Order: sequence, then structure tokens, then C-alpha cells
Amino acid sequence: MLRSLVGSEMCIRDRYREWVIGLISGCMSGGVAAMVTTPFDVIKTRQQVVNIPKPSREAQSASCTRLGCNRLGLLHVARVMWRTEGVPAFFVGGVARVSKVGPSCAIMYSTFVLMKTWFALG
Repeated sequence: MLRSLVGSEMCIRDRYREWVIGLISGCMSGGVAAMVTTPFDVIKTRQQVVNIPKPSREAQSASCTRLGCNRLGLLHVARVMWRTEGVPAFFVGGVARVSKVGPSCAIMYSTFVLMKTWFALG
């Protein structure tokens, strides 16, 4: 009887440790992923909000072939950002993004670990 209690207590500690490791791992991996992808998100946002005046009909066909129908490409936007604002422009909003994505990944992954353990018992 005593052995089964000690064994189950150790098992609970192991499960708790696995859950905490999942929580920390999810937060760290989500934060790193958010920081690595922030420059691409900033470029995408700049592409979406850029205000390009409509060209005349004659110039429209030329601009469609050159700019992709008045859409600025990823490399063009990145070059302009690099030249005018420098490297910090690529990480604007990075702290807010990491603050949002890190905890949400922690919750998601630790819930996965908890459910995996729960379903394995049942």
C-alpha cells in the first residue's frame, strides 16, 4: 500500500514537471518564432497599407509588368525600409508580438501535454 502511494506521488510529480517543461518550452519557442518572423510580418503590413496612386491607362500596362499591378514586392519594400529607416524598422512591434505569441504558445503546448497525459491515463 505504501509503495503504491509513493509511486503515484512520484508519477504526479513527473507529470507536473512535464507540464511545467511544456509551459516553459512553449513560451520560449513561441517567443523565438515570433521574433524571427517579425521582419516578414512588418514587410507584409507595409505592403498592405501602402498608398500607391493609380497611374494613367498608358502607364498602367508598364507598371503592371514592372511592379505587379501596382503592388510593391517584398524585396522592394525591404530595400526601402533598409535605406530609409535601418534595421530597427524590421523589428517594430516585435516586443508586443512576442508578448502575445509567447504566452499563447505556452498555453497551447502545455494544454497539449496535459491532455496527452490525461488521455494516456484513461
